[in-house]
Amino acid sequence: MDDVGEPWCPAEPNYDRPVIAEYYSISYMYLGTLGLSVTLIVGTITSFFVYLKKRHSPCDLPKGVLFPAIDRMFKRREQEEKTDTEKTYL
Repeated sequence: MDDVGEPWCPAEPNYDRPVIAEYYSISYMYLGTLGLSVTLIVGTITSFFVYLKKRHSPCDLPKGVLFPAIDRMFKRREQEEKTDTEKTYL
């Protein structure tokens, strides 16, 4: 038998991959880092636009709703007299 035909495994495979397939070739170990980075970037941009629209800041929040180490960093503004419904929930 003569084995002079086409090789079993060609040296250069000819793949026509679509561009979107490159996103699927990211290692599974990078997916967590990529997800965290995208979440932080989108959350920061969203928070910035919400702040521009409503002008809320952590100083407007009541004491004790943030993580204690972060809660101590913000001085609270004097809030108006609370209504009766707000007093019952505190």
